[in-house]
Amino acid sequence: MVWAHSVSYDLINWIHLNHAIEPSEPYDINSCWSGSATILPGEEQPIILYTGIDNNKHQVQNLVMPKNLSDPFLREWVKHPQNPVITPPNGVEVNNFRDPSTAWLGKDGKWRVVIGAQNGDEGKAVLYQNFFPVSINSLNGVDTSVPNQSVRHVLKISYFRRHEDYYFLGKYVYDEANFIPDVKFTGTSLDLRYDYGKFYASKSFFDHAKSRRILWGWVNECDTTQDDVEKGWAGLQCIPRQVWLDENGKRLMQWPIEEVEKLRDKQISIIGEKLVGGSTLEVSGITASQRRRTSADGISARRSARDDGGAGGPGEAETPRSDGIWDRNAVENRWNGRRNRDEEPLERAARLISAETPRSDGIWAVETRRRATGAGGRNAISAAIWIGTRRLKRDLRCPPFIPVEQRRRCGTAGPGPAADHRQSRGLRRATRLRLPADDSTAAAQMLRSGIIGPFGLLALASEDQTEHTAIFFRIYRATSRYLCLMCSDQSRSSLRQDLDKATYGTIFDIVPNLKTISLRSLIDRSIIESFGEKGKICITSRVYPSLAIDKDAHLYVFNNGSKSVVISELNAWSMKQAEFGQEKSINK
Repeated sequence: MVWAHSVSYDLINWIHLNHAIEPSEPYDINSCWSGSATILPGEEQPIILYTGIDNNKHQVQNLVMPKNLSDPFLREWVKHPQNPVITPPNGVEVNNFRDPSTAWLGKDGKWRVVIGAQNGDEGKAVLYQNFFPVSINSLNGVDTSVPNQSVRHVLKISYFRRHEDYYFLGKYVYDEANFIPDVKFTGTSLDLRYDYGKFYASKSFFDHAKSRRILWGWVNECDTTQDDVEKGWAGLQCIPRQVWLDENGKRLMQWPIEEVEKLRDKQISIIGEKLVGGSTLEVSGITASQRRRTSADGISARRSARDDGGAGGPGEAETPRSDGIWDRNAVENRWNGRRNRDEEPLERAARLISAETPRSDGIWAVETRRRATGAGGRNAISAAIWIGTRRLKRDLRCPPFIPVEQRRRCGTAGPGPAADHRQSRGLRRATRLRLPADDSTAAAQMLRSGIIGPFGLLALASEDQTEHTAIFFRIYRATSRYLCLMCSDQSRSSLRQDLDKATYGTIFDIVPNLKTISLRSLIDRSIIESFGEKGKICITSRVYPSLAIDKDAHLYVFNNGSKSVVISELNAWSMKQAEFGQEKSINK
């Protein structure tokens, strides 16, 4: 593994240079893995601390510095003569000691850095100070070394076994070098995540020029190695996102950086269109799939019978009924290896989310993990549910169309992203769907009856909609508040049967007097990044349609609920191709 090197003036268009760091010394001869850059004060010299795999297969930390600071592209880097500068301490596994953070300078004049580590099943860090601050009073970002009373801090962890990124808000006590989280890690859906889809091993940095915190993450693959070879990559980076603290101080908000708007081309708008229950409206006149210079064209498209066991698409997002559920002894989250009454193996543990539930007539499936194949080829789902006001763990025995987390964990090898940058974007959308405004009392009655929706977008859809990825909302009422379920459903994204087609989703609170709910999606040939309710929830999906490609890709708005919704405003743009090339081929 090497460090490839690209530079950009806007984080959207990129210039490829020669590799920056390659294996060459005993301390990195077996690979140069992930790391972070730090800007030193004074001459503003950047240095990189990275993980090397030495000749004993141990993971050690090494420094590199630019050879020529007068070179604006910093093309050449030299390794420090005293490498390795950090070796595995006692109490951590020598082959699980990697991913050093950006360093920061403490009040005592000493630099601090954190390095991820593991000992058995326990995740560790040399020092839990891999923080970045967020401003309490504005949307501006904050430099890592800035201590003052108007910031809070964020600790991010990448959970290797799940390939998911979690974060914690809290307070960093500088004098004690201690981070105090608002809420501890629970291992359940209560924990905050950057993204509920394919998004892992993320990094953030402070953009001094625009006073903003930038985040981007690895959009990894879950398909076969042969597919990776044919595509020419095994993951890439998402569009960079700006990150800030929400007005309630309870979570982070994310939004694509403003520079992506440079790629906007032809625009289509829909204003005030009413969608009755069961209706679909095509958004025509724009390119619904952007052709990429690096594409999936090399993958053979093998058409096969349609799989109707998907989630979330029109006609498929149903609420489980009581006749589809049977009792089971309440056990802790250790269902692996057990069997239910029909001898259907449960492949993954279920986790319970704390959600306030409706009255006793309500049954809520709030999270699923892995599906299992039962007798006669029927699918079963291991899940945690709420029945009435009691908290129970049970098995759901029904086709897998429950629009909640139902993913297959990727078994990707390696420590982190060895990814190419995204080479273009397809389509950007800002969509607002609102509840009918003609009678607020009627709207409240709708919510009391249980559900509004599902409603949302069908992206990368074939003309007959046999292929599509559905990004949608469903709104529920709990005893004292409203809940919204946002999902990105890949189950019908392709007619190919040998692909990962997981469904991603999560539940979040919405205010009782909410009139609109917003959705923004960035779509290209194979990636859909969706931002719900102004960036409160983010879901990234990786899809490979066999029919909905280039001019044959369509975009639809749908409402599959029993009640009407209104498109308050929909704006869609065809997008120009981002520029990727060698140094001489791209102008500033």
